Amino acid sequence: MNFFNDRELARRFKAETVPPKERFYYLIIYILFFEIINSSLFNNWISEVEEPSWWVDGFNLAIIFFGTILCYCANAKGDNKEFIERYICIGFPIAVQVFILEVVLIGIINFTTGLGMFISKMWYIAAMAINGTSLSRGEIDIQVHNMFGNIITVTEIENMILEFIVGLYFYLRLRSSIKIAAH
Repeated sequence: MNFFNDRELARRFKAETVPPKERFYYLIIYILFFEIINSSLFNNWISEVEEPSWWVDGFNLAIIFFGTILCYCANAKGDNKEFIERYICIGFPIAVQVFILEVVLIGIINFTTGLGMFISKMWYIAAMAINGTSLSRGEIDIQVHNMFGNIITVTEIENMILEFIVGLYFYLRLRSSIKIAAH
């Protein structure tokens, strides 16, 4: 089984050397992998948001929908065979890559957010030292009103950007690998 190298798996599909039993293993592992990633336990681990965000979830569903259509079209322009097997099996090593990418991006976001908070506190201390006065400082939560008058928080916007980056990577990579297998 290929746990990371999607190109090698695409070549094996093209050569028709991926046996049905191995395809079944990819399917089971793929489903379990995404169930764990989409679980509330994992989502609470990466984000402080306790309530589900309809905007992030809707955005994610749109990425999945259009990404799957792009992959299907790439397969149809080739030999138009084994789309589901290719989608699931080739998607598995790409999902592992996406997991690593997401962990790295979350680490960067957490580092920069922490660094930003540190710098903000330093500026606050410096301003107090220069002015000699105590400044009133409350938590600033930047909010954007969407077209329905509801509020989208910065955290939701960050989540949407993160979902867009990893979703774009996943589906462009999957489409490219399906093209290898289908042509």
